[in-house]
Amino acid sequence: MKKMIWLVPLFFFTSILCCNLCTAEIYKYKDENGVWRFTDSPTASPESTTSPESMEVVRGTAGDLSGLQDLEKALNDKFRPRNAIEKASLGTVTVKTPAGTGSGFFITNDGYILTNKHVIRGDENRQRETRKYIGKVDNRVKQIKKDFRAEKERLRKTKTYLDNYRKSVNAIKKDTRKNRAIREAEEAKYAMELEKYNAWKKDYEERKRDFESNRRQYETDKISYKRSNSIAQLTQTFKIILKDDTELDVYLVSASSQYDLALLKLDRYKTPKLTPAQARQVAQGGRVYAIGSPIGLGDSVSSGVLSGFDRGYIQTNAQIYPGNSGGPLINESGEVIGINTLKQITYKFEGLGFAIPVQKAISEFGIRAN
Repeated sequence: MKKMIWLVPLFFFTSILCCNLCTAEIYKYKDENGVWRFTDSPTASPESTTSPESMEVVRGTAGDLSGLQDLEKALNDKFRPRNAIEKASLGTVTVKTPAGTGSGFFITNDGYILTNKHVIRGDENRQRETRKYIGKVDNRVKQIKKDFRAEKERLRKTKTYLDNYRKSVNAIKKDTRKNRAIREAEEAKYAMELEKYNAWKKDYEERKRDFESNRRQYETDKISYKRSNSIAQLTQTFKIILKDDTELDVYLVSASSQYDLALLKLDRYKTPKLTPAQARQVAQGGRVYAIGSPIGLGDSVSSGVLSGFDRGYIQTNAQIYPGNSGGPLINESGEVIGINTLKQITYKFEGLGFAIPVQKAISEFGIRAN
């Protein structure tokens, strides 16, 4: 993750933010500072001095599939899928981001990938809970520090009292009018009080030392979390892992403001893709399969039935674990019907998974088959 920090400014300004994303050609040109710029329009922007003739089509965008490395053929030749489910797994990828690891899948042959927004940006619900937890811990730390200061003051006053008591005992020892029993009683009382004070002070110092050690570790962890979260919010480039364990670089095209969806792009490759199922083909009781990388295990499949529809989500009893997020939920024909997700509603139901209907993603990002 640290290695990606220096990449953030470059890709933040050169990421592609376009509307008809999966059908338009993408052009690149150098501005007056020699920085590569990307656009979906062949017409130069008003502030640009670049002529349309000097723009280059980025290979791998719609309208230009020539000369691309054929991942689809390579993966098919290597794994020779025996059914529609195995074929769909060729187009499913693991997505590695500063926020963690999830899944995704190719939705076009020219490298566009659907995944969850929380895979690349982190789970907003968990982030809110973490911020609340940090706030509570911060307040607790303040209170403990206040308590230690008060205890330190009590120790100081006790030490002052004992010093004065010691002087009184010394004065009694010199006073010949006091009998020996009184002098010894005062000596014993002072010794007992001093022993109590020393034990208290030792305990205080040990507790204070442990607290400071834990506090420093907490502050380090808090800074690390905030830094990682900031990187996750800004990072525009990510890693994907294919079925054959090949790692490739992708970049963010768009993140939905309405849904837990994001669109990534792999350039310079012809890719396997999953075909979206028609909405009328998504019916309750149908057999479904969730593909993804649950708990760090790549290329995993779980099966179940389409249980129903709940608040705009497809509900299934196919197991959807952390790491499955962003992967496809497919039917028996290998067509994708939804994008597996881990929303807050998932945590309340044992054995139930939820997926965002793929048609929502198609509509949100303007995806058309190529």
